[in-house]
Amino acid sequence: MRRKTTIITCALAAVAFIIFSLATGGLAYSSRKDFFGQAKIVVAGGPQGNVSLEPRRTRFDIPLLAHYYGTRMPCGLSLIIWDESKTYASVTITEIVVDYSDGQTVRHTQPWSRNLTPYTQTNHTRARGVYKTEMMRLRETIPDVVKRHTDARVTVTGKLIKNDGTAIDFSTMANFKATSDSDLTTYWQVLSKF
Repeated sequence: MRRKTTIITCALAAVAFIIFSLATGGLAYSSRKDFFGQAKIVVAGGPQGNVSLEPRRTRFDIPLLAHYYGTRMPCGLSLIIWDESKTYASVTITEIVVDYSDGQTVRHTQPWSRNLTPYTQTNHTRARGVYKTEMMRLRETIPDVVKRHTDARVTVTGKLIKNDGTAIDFSTMANFKATSDSDLTTYWQVLSKF
């Protein structure tokens, strides 16, 4: 009799687990440490660009059971430059200064250089329909620039190098506000947000 009760209990638990998994997709937990803020790179008559902070990302999934997504320190400096005139060949970052809100200043003086590469941007508008823009672009992340999760001002200094070798100095600064949150929900609710 005891064995029959154990088998029935296990069978009911298995059925309950299957119903839970199908109904929810499993539990989903997220823990995010990030920064709010972005800076534009502006050079008169030159390319456009943005600088932002990119935290490390972690994801772990056991289908229909558990899902985890998180971001953490250190953050890399994400750099995006696009040049529709196709007159710029590369960018060199000569210094990155991180001023934390508690007064600590960290200087990164190791030169960092990358070439812009050909890129085709596809745009959609009602008036023009689908059209493509050929350009040169750089999309890279300099790793481990901001190591602490606290408000910070980041100043980036460097040179944009034209195809003819002419160097144009630039500097941009942005304040980044540390943000964090966590959430426990079902996986199907996470998917419904997309």
